[in-house]
Amino acid sequence: MSRSIKRINFTDSRIDKLEPGTKKGQDGAPVIVAKDYYDDRVRGLILRINPEGSMTWRVMWYLSNGQTRITKLGRYPVMGITQARDAAIDFLRDPQKAMAADIPSLFQDVAETFIEKHIKEGGLLTGDVMEQRIRKHLIPAFKDQEFALVRRAALVKHLDDTIDSPSMRDAILTIFRTMANYYALNLDPTENYVSPVIKGMSKYDKRARTRVLTNEEIVVFWRVTAEMGTFGALCRVLLLTSQRREKANTLQREHLRAGVWHLPVVEGPKGHPAEIKLPPLALDIVEAQPRIHKCPYVFAADRGKGPFNAWGQMTELLQKKMRESLPHMRPFVTHDLRRTFRTILDQLQPAIPFEVKEYSIGHAVGSKVSRTYSHYDFLPEISNAVAALSSHVSNLVNPPPANIIPLKTKRSRQN
Repeated sequence: MSRSIKRINFTDSRIDKLEPGTKKGQDGAPVIVAKDYYDDRVRGLILRINPEGSMTWRVMWYLSNGQTRITKLGRYPVMGITQARDAAIDFLRDPQKAMAADIPSLFQDVAETFIEKHIKEGGLLTGDVMEQRIRKHLIPAFKDQEFALVRRAALVKHLDDTIDSPSMRDAILTIFRTMANYYALNLDPTENYVSPVIKGMSKYDKRARTRVLTNEEIVVFWRVTAEMGTFGALCRVLLLTSQRREKANTLQREHLRAGVWHLPVVEGPKGHPAEIKLPPLALDIVEAQPRIHKCPYVFAADRGKGPFNAWGQMTELLQKKMRESLPHMRPFVTHDLRRTFRTILDQLQPAIPFEVKEYSIGHAVGSKVSRTYSHYDFLPEISNAVAALSSHVSNLVNPPPANIIPLKTKRSRQN
């Protein structure tokens, strides 16, 4: 049996009495949420009361396959009741035509909508990086074209001609794929759009990497990063904490409390510890970073108020400087620091339990059933493991003096 919808004959006085909804939060306390009220005069017209008190007119309509869609009409009271009803009636006469009139079609307009709606309103952790890459690599090339008319051959040629790094090329391709999916789901007035991105377009070799820095390389790495400013400090924190680059890169000062890094929870397949007690070596690095006015990030970009973003050229410079001491050093990427962390944990004594080592780098352990019943987070053990690795690195880069006591030699008796 379908749930009946209570409808209201909207008047200004009745709207004044409407309130947002409530639901129980995770802790059982009530949480204010948006609530929709349906008009009794025009079927499909909705007034949404948002948690902060603002009110938005919306209209519900149907696709040819029966699926519902919601489109924003305007804000109350800027758009009055009569205006909202007239706008809803006009829209519902031909929703596809009305949508096509308002939907962005040029690549730049679609990109700006994607940045605003998907990246910013979605609160993506790597949103700043995605926006920077869209503006640098995609908008200049396709801005005046119809988004739906960007062809596979043109996309491939642009990526191949302008981006040397296979991993960066595939990262931009992934962003375009996400934009295409967003366009198909939210903006395509024809419902016939097909993304030009297909299987096989990636070029990066996705075979599992095995690169781990040796003790000798860690010593040189530590010496070189001391002279590389924000990037050098960020690389050191990556090695000492094993966190993924996007986590450390977007570390904000408000995430640090009493020496503990509280990692924001983000929905997705990649796990991470809920918090890490930073060892003194890592905490000193973080606290030494300069504070930029109105910039929340610990590791700030050279320009603007965003997080550090010059990964490619700085990683190349790091390896160039390291090869001055290690001319035959194999190439590595920053993610290899994470693998180095995990490998070192295997070498430390006393031995660290396998579960702790895996949880330290955000990996799930055990079967799906076992994870359903056991929710222990191993946070104290993770902090101890991070501290042990920090001590190991500290001993490598600043070895303690040899425990040797020189013996006094007896003087030979003179005759």
